[in-house]
Amino acid sequence: MTQSASVHLWRRARIFLVVVTAAAINLGAVPRSEARPLYKTVWQEVYSDVAKSNKIDCSVCHAGKDKGSGSLNAYGRALEKELGEKNCRDREKIAAAINAIAKKKCKCGNWDDRIQQGKLPCENCKESSESVIDRLLKQPTDALSEAKKSKTGS
Repeated sequence: MTQSASVHLWRRARIFLVVVTAAAINLGAVPRSEARPLYKTVWQEVYSDVAKSNKIDCSVCHAGKDKGSGSLNAYGRALEKELGEKNCRDREKIAAAINAIAKKKCKCGNWDDRIQQGKLPCENCKESSESVIDRLLKQPTDALSEAKKSKTGS
């Protein structure tokens, strides 16, 4: 083998190694969906009548085709917030969180009403129906004045 042929072969091997390494790093960086089958099971226990007569899937908490953690709908985000921890494994705490958010709503309507009708609680809503202004109006007056002071620097 000539020297130029071995240099050419070595270059190809280095390029191959760089491509394979880059692909491995890229695949490792892809966010993975973290399944929460216990959440679905507990949800089906809380809404047992609805679960018997309707096909229940991950769309209860997730929006769109990508069912990863970044695709939670308003119902899923409310459940996540109510649980206060990632990947809760306490059945009673999950059931309590599901019951706690039942009367909340998004642009689609009241979640418990929709679920009882056999509909998804939230259909691809990105925001809660309660606007920032509505939330501020519900705060006590002194909290509003504190917010104004912090904005103006007084």
